[in-house]
Amino acid sequence: MERPVFVCHLVPPLVLSQSVVLSARKAVWTRSVKSSRIRPERFDPQSVHSTLKMKIKNMSRIACGVLALLLCSFSTASGDLIDSGVSVTGDLVFNQAESMAFGNGVVGGTFAARENSFETPSSFIGNVVIGPNPVSGDFVRHGGGITSRGDGLRISASGQAIGEESGFRAIMSQPSLGGTAPMVFDNQTQTTYVFDMSVRYNHSVNATGTEAFGSSAYSLSLDGSNLLDVNVISDTIFGNVLNGQPVAGTGGEVSELDVFTFQFELAPGMSRTILIDYMFEGVSASADATVTGFAASFLSIDNVSAIPEPSSTAAMMMIGMWCLSRRKR
Repeated sequence: MERPVFVCHLVPPLVLSQSVVLSARKAVWTRSVKSSRIRPERFDPQSVHSTLKMKIKNMSRIACGVLALLLCSFSTASGDLIDSGVSVTGDLVFNQAESMAFGNGVVGGTFAARENSFETPSSFIGNVVIGPNPVSGDFVRHGGGITSRGDGLRISASGQAIGEESGFRAIMSQPSLGGTAPMVFDNQTQTTYVFDMSVRYNHSVNATGTEAFGSSAYSLSLDGSNLLDVNVISDTIFGNVLNGQPVAGTGGEVSELDVFTFQFELAPGMSRTILIDYMFEGVSASADATVTGFAASFLSIDNVSAIPEPSSTAAMMMIGMWCLSRRKR
């Protein structure tokens, strides 16, 4: 914008009074400022209040939806909490009637129930047991969880036979020997539980000489359905076998070291049973024969988690989805 020019014809420009000059400058400044000033919008308290209220409402809906979805996700994996209506008990029995050592044979070992990472094992030499037989376990803490992750039933043995007419045998087999099965799971609650289990095993036999064999076998079943068969055989006459399949060689070391994992659900009102069969034996039938070996297995409860009732899960999902859908409107 061009500045206006003030001309006074009565007074020469060089002798303009100071008051006239100041008045002219003031007029120019005032017009310039008025033409460039941006007028602010009128402040409306009611409008600001409505805007904040809407934002808070939207944030509340989002928080509601997120919380419901989080609760739903947490409820599907509730850790290892176990209601008092759930029990896991069992016995492990050493078969004294059929276990033995003869000639220049010897066999010995231990078996135990581990609770809360603690165990007091019973031991055996031949068919003589030192300590309780069976050993019993109670593997849940009512109102809490499994006594400790990794609790369960352990068996270990070693044996040797040298020369002719010598041998050994150690057997554990349930429930025909009395007592309960190794593990019985019972659920008298309205919640389904998931059990994560494992079997860690290490079996090895070594037969040498003209006539000798060694064998270690461990099998596990759930409700009568076989889940695991471990079988190692070293035989100097008929050949070696690993888990039911022939392998190269006649005699010498045959071994199997591994971890087997499995999972099952325990629904409301359900009872489930795990059975174990264990036999470790060796025979040397000629003067130049020897048999050595060891067999160890550990059945453990690795984790327990609860599955929520479908109705509660669906309800929380619906709440979360409703809140989020309301946010979009």
